[in-house]
Amino acid sequence: MGIQSIVIRVADIDRSLDFYAGLLGGEPIGVADGERATLDFVTGTVELVRFENGTESVWVEDDLYRGFRHVGFVVADIGRYVEEVARRGIRVRFGPMDLGTGMHIFFVFDPDGTVVELVQGDVTYTEVFDVELVEAARALGAAERPRLDHIGHTVDSLEASVDYYAALGFGNAGKLVAPGDPRGMRMDYLRGGDTVIELFSWSVPTAANPPRPGSYGFAAAVVDGSPTGERIGSLGDGRTVLADPDGLPLIAGS
Repeated sequence: MGIQSIVIRVADIDRSLDFYAGLLGGEPIGVADGERATLDFVTGTVELVRFENGTESVWVEDDLYRGFRHVGFVVADIGRYVEEVARRGIRVRFGPMDLGTGMHIFFVFDPDGTVVELVQGDVTYTEVFDVELVEAARALGAAERPRLDHIGHTVDSLEASVDYYAALGFGNAGKLVAPGDPRGMRMDYLRGGDTVIELFSWSVPTAANPPRPGSYGFAAAVVDGSPTGERIGSLGDGRTVLADPDGLPLIAGS
């Protein structure tokens, strides 16, 4: 399955439900109790966990900072979300942009500072490494409703990260190189089941940005397999959070 769930620390469950269910169309699973809520996004879930007295998200604008960059959802009609984001006054990070390849992207912030990417269309790879993985992704087709697609993650060593996630069942479908980028941005798409770890690597040095368990926003990705790494905390429900070699918080899935 790859990524089972995205866990997000939030200040207000109802406010976050308005974003993830009201705007993005996630379907609630069970009954939200003011402390936790889980939403179905077809290929995975989003878990909202209320957190008191948290600090601001540690996310930094520059993609050269290692670790979590964004969570991505595939949508059928990105224009509809652009209009709704404007109507609601939601903060935009970037876009919308037509990449000229049939893909459209749009980045916004959720209420607690997590960057969310909306994607319409398929990736056009600079080089394909695994045809079967690419075909499996395209076989999913257009999203009837928004589906969890990927996590964007900046890494220091591409080779080491590919090996790390291969041990968790992710295979490298292909790469996309940004033409003309003076920093040499490259994206590799590590696919596990119907989801992806989108690795950002660069030809210039990257900087560490360690996760802080007391901050709002993205808390961890629940993944198949048994991730290894430094223990950086827990969610208070018995699940331990580990950091991958570049600081991406992970939880072993059930």
